[in-house]
Amino acid sequence: MSEADTPHAQTAKTSNVVHDCERRRALFDQFLRCLDREENLIHYRLSWGLQWNGACFAALLILQNSTQIAMPYKSICIIFLSIFGSIASVLSSIGVRAAHAQTAYLIDRINLRLGIVAHDWEQAEFIRPYGDNSVHTSARKVSALFPTGFLVMWIFVFFFSMKSILS
Repeated sequence: MSEADTPHAQTAKTSNVVHDCERRRALFDQFLRCLDREENLIHYRLSWGLQWNGACFAALLILQNSTQIAMPYKSICIIFLSIFGSIASVLSSIGVRAAHAQTAYLIDRINLRLGIVAHDWEQAEFIRPYGDNSVHTSARKVSALFPTGFLVMWIFVFFFSMKSILS
């Protein structure tokens, strides 16, 4: 009987496999918690950006419909609103991009740590916790669309207000 066939060697081999599975599972669970945190941060940052921009647009509409405020003061208030809305949009965009960068880092790290080559989760016998690369690219584009769209609108508002002041 060889040393590899002894009951002690078989027990040690089984123990190593179990320990490796537990280590991989703990690593996978940690990855899922971190991924969930980053997704929540993206939602949180987008929500706040949308709320601030919505409040600025509401103030803009109230200001536009107001007859109590003289035109030069109204334009100055609109300029300040557009600057504030632009800042909210830029900060929201920076925060979302940072969370996406962290998500990409997490995905690369889990693939490296678990030895998954080219995102082949089926071969590694794990359930894929995220979409393929095209899904991530699409998600990044969509989540950057809102802050960028608001920023463009605020820039137009700013320039039209400046035009009304200068004319």
